[in-house]
Amino acid sequence: IIEGPGEPLQMAVAVPKKQVKLAVNRNRIKRQIREIFRLNCHPTKQYFSEKGKRAQIMFIYANRESPDYAVLQSKIILILQRLQEKNELDTV
Repeated sequence: IIEGPGEPLQMAVAVPKKQVKLAVNRNRIKRQIREIFRLNCHPTKQYFSEKGKRAQIMFIYANRESPDYAVLQSKIILILQRLQEKNELDTV
């Protein structure tokens, strides 16, 4: 978490080739993560924007199985909520 102007929330995704062999599957997982993030990041972006801070997140998919969309969505939402909570605790 960084203070200063700029995009309040940036995200990167990595799906290792050792974990998911086929490029088609790696790209599908990355697309799903980016779409879930895009749909659910607005409250967190607004929070960091109001605080004048920036955050950079990197999601690294470390499972061999293809994920269920609902499970991925719940995990990413939880991560974004925890990021906000941790920042609130650090600033108090």
